[in-house]
Order: sequence, then structure tokens, then C-alpha cells
Amino acid sequence: DAPELIDAEARVCGLTVPRYLDRRTRHQAQRDLGGITTLMLRVLPPAWFVSRMARVMTDTFNFGLPRVDVLGPDHLQLHITGVPEPLAPWLEHSIGVYGKAGVERAGRRNVEVRPLPADLRIDSGVNLHLDVRWGHASG
Repeated sequence: DAPELIDAEARVCGLTVPRYLDRRTRHQAQRDLGGITTLMLRVLPPAWFVSRMARVMTDTFNFGLPRVDVLGPDHLQLHITGVPEPLAPWLEHSIGVYGKAGVERAGRRNVEVRPLPADLRIDSGVNLHLDVRWGHASG
């Protein structure tokens, strides 16, 4: 059972489950976003990356519909509708970690990914909203 395995992994590492999942997600994001991906991120707009990353995550797990609203040259909001309630905290955190890491790998500074209030729809799950901002590209 996956939750029991995660509990055991966290205990072996001497961490709480939330702290363990955070470290595990950050480690995986660094591995996933290395090499050729970093080069691609340098030439693609951050909105493309955030949109694509959210689409890959929701397609992989077969739930949710992501949409990115570009609010300015260094500001966007990500909205994901139809996330199953038990998975919403995990997806919100994972997308925050991957979003920040990817936008940083694209050379942007002062990246902030902040969850906005989510709304629960009885008939269709949770709608997640994340605000993403960054500073100018570095050298």
C-alpha cells in the first residue's frame, strides 16, 4: 500500500511525511529538469513550461484540466479544474516545486509560486489556483 510505504520511507529518513514528500519532490524535480531540459527552458517562455508541466502531470494521472493565464511579462496564474479532493494537496505542492525549479532553470530570479485559495466543487472535485511571479532573467 503506497501510503504505508511512504510512511515507512519517511520514518527511515527520520522525517515527517510532509517534510519527506517535500524533499523527495524537490530531488525528483532537480533530476527531471537537468541536462537538455535546462537548455530548452532557457529558450522557452516560463508560461510554456508551467502550462506543459501541469498538462503532463494531469495527463499522467488522468485527472484535472490546466489553464495558464499570462498576467504580465513576469507573472502568470495556473488554474487546474477537476482535481480529486484527496490528491489536491499533493498536486498543488508538486506543481509548486516543479514550477519554481523550472522557471529558475530558465534563468529567472526571485521566483515565487504561491497557492491561491482553492475551491471545492461537489460535482467535479477541487479547482486549484497558483500565482507564479519572477524577476528578470540572469546573465
